[in-house]
Amino acid sequence: MFSHSKADEPISKTFPHLNHLTHHYEELNYETISCDVVFFATPSNVSKHIAPKLVKQGIKVIDLSGDFRLKDRDVYQQFYGEEAAPQEQLDDAAYSIAEWSNIKQTVPNLIANPGCFPTATLLALHPVIDRRVVDTNSIIIDAKTGVSGAGRSLSQNVHYSEMNENFSAYGIGKHKHKPEIEQYLSQVAEKDINVIFTPHLVPMTRGILSTIYVKLTEAFSAEQLHTVYEKYYKDKPFVRVRDLGEYPKTKGSLRK
Repeated sequence: MFSHSKADEPISKTFPHLNHLTHHYEELNYETISCDVVFFATPSNVSKHIAPKLVKQGIKVIDLSGDFRLKDRDVYQQFYGEEAAPQEQLDDAAYSIAEWSNIKQTVPNLIANPGCFPTATLLALHPVIDRRVVDTNSIIIDAKTGVSGAGRSLSQNVHYSEMNENFSAYGIGKHKHKPEIEQYLSQVAEKDINVIFTPHLVPMTRGILSTIYVKLTEAFSAEQLHTVYEKYYKDKPFVRVRDLGEYPKTKGSLRK
């Protein structure tokens, strides 16, 4: 593991549950690095400066930041407040996770991993958008997230006294994940889609729960909709479709 701010520190100091590891963080030197794949878990405006250099060395890159997710440079600059990566790099980056990927033999050199809210939202919407069974003009996304999504840096809204016994909306109309959700849904639907997306911060450590409201384009029973999801995710081992009448909860995906 590489870290600019924690170089030479034991990994277990940051992650106590990994106290069986004796490894230390290393300072990244992209000129001498020897890896097959590198994951970036960095803030925005970092990977776009380093990832292309690794790709040129034949290293596969999976970027968990937002630097390569949005294909429109102007939209990136509007929502991130930073200059976007060159258009050629944005075009080369594959926006994907395993459940949506059409990758069979050739793995892209650069994969832009979707954000947390888009992952939770698009996993739910992709099957029904793909089947054209929902009205794409009236999608409302009500999403709740735990405080760990804010990262390790301190800010007033994640202090205990602010978080405890509190529940608040944030980033309304300007959250970075809104254009990301719209970009991918528009690609699936083959037309422009705008969504109403409201994220909320809830007093729990980890987890996301998205409740999504849509209008159906035809009469569908709960059983028929459930079958759509079962068929779509039957060969997707990382997605568990609950039994009809059983509802998801955040504890269902926590590390044990």
